[in-house]
Amino acid sequence: MSQDGGESWATRKFTPAPPPATRARGESVGTQAAGGYHLNRIVSSGDSRLYIAAEAGHLYRSEDGGASWAGLTSPYEGSFFGMLPLADGALLAFGLRGNLYRSADAGATWAKIPTGTVALLDGAARLAGHGVAIVGLAGVVLASDDGGRTFRLLQQADRGGLSAVLAVSDAELAAVGEDGANLISLEGAPHGAATAP
Repeated sequence: MSQDGGESWATRKFTPAPPPATRARGESVGTQAAGGYHLNRIVSSGDSRLYIAAEAGHLYRSEDGGASWAGLTSPYEGSFFGMLPLADGALLAFGLRGNLYRSADAGATWAKIPTGTVALLDGAARLAGHGVAIVGLAGVVLASDDGGRTFRLLQQADRGGLSAVLAVSDAELAAVGEDGANLISLEGAPHGAATAP
């Protein structure tokens, strides 16, 4: 953590506050976080709000730029590998086995979003307007035109694993993964909800 614009840095131990409610199996996220779970990704919503996606269904939110953290009630007990804050204040959380969830209230409640895949989902990017792209293993690219409410599966022919993505334009993605860096076109892709391959 830096308090002088990056001139010097100090280490701060991650210590989340207990969640607002307990999880389905009766343990709170705060209790489980003491077990040394791996924190997979940290993202910003563009203000002082930060989110962390972690193992074993752990999700965290900070309202003060990372000075303090609170556990969120999780919709899933598997590992999350990423989160994506959306322009309208909504939030996506994604991870193992094609699991994707959307929250319209900063992570207080969640709805499961069908993906049409069981591949690990690992990277995401916002596109122009209400567009969203999510990438994962086995050449999975998920695209949404409605703010992450529905997705269509754009299975890449080479099935190479993808780990991160950026929007190059409204219709093109730059993605990296096991086959290096690739440009992926969204033009001509079928529209509609995700379906199994």
